[in-house]
Amino acid sequence: MRKKIEIKGICANPGYAEGPAHVIHDVKDISKLLKTPNNSILVCPFTTPLFAVILRRVKGIVTDLGGLTSHAAIVARELGIPCVVGTEKATKIIPDKAKVIINNEKVIVEIL
Repeated sequence: MRKKIEIKGICANPGYAEGPAHVIHDVKDISKLLKTPNNSILVCPFTTPLFAVILRRVKGIVTDLGGLTSHAAIVARELGIPCVVGTEKATKIIPDKAKVIINNEKVIVEIL
């Protein structure tokens, strides 16, 4: 049975993307995303320049913190990928590998 959860945040770059969530709680865990296909949605508390090595590999970004001028928002606009920031709880709610859909200001999570 599928369970859908909707998480709202600030649309930092509009668009649509879907793929498996890769939840990163700490910059030390970035290497695990390097081993995944390029169709992932990055879910993390926030991004910093240390995330640069993986941000070109993801289809979308979801963060707990941040606003329109946050690092994640700026990089998403530069890369042309959808981004939702300021969700406050994405890393706590979204399980790793869950199907995630970013659709402008909404993040829809499908848990199988």
